[in-house]
Amino acid sequence: MTRNTIKIHPAGMDIIKRGSTSVHMTFEKEKKNISCYATPFGELMIGIRTNDIRIAEEEDRLKVQVDYSLDINYQHVSECNIVLEVCSKDIASIHLLN
Repeated sequence: MTRNTIKIHPAGMDIIKRGSTSVHMTFEKEKKNISCYATPFGELMIGIRTNDIRIAEEEDRLKVQVDYSLDINYQHVSECNIVLEVCSKDIASIHLLN
């Protein structure tokens, strides 16, 4: 089992994973952050350079979009993005993907 904690603040976002894999990823615009990604097979050094982060906050909704470059063991691996949408139960609609 893995537990995820997401912290959103005006300067960026943190994702903290705890479980069989553990990492603390920090996303701050125009900054590169290095973290240790612990897996059952060993540890990897990951570098996250946040290219852009957009936070849209409304009364019943929060949307965070992050575009970042991912390095593993100091080698560029890919360009990535995260879209996180949170809303109140009053306006939520659940869609399951196959």
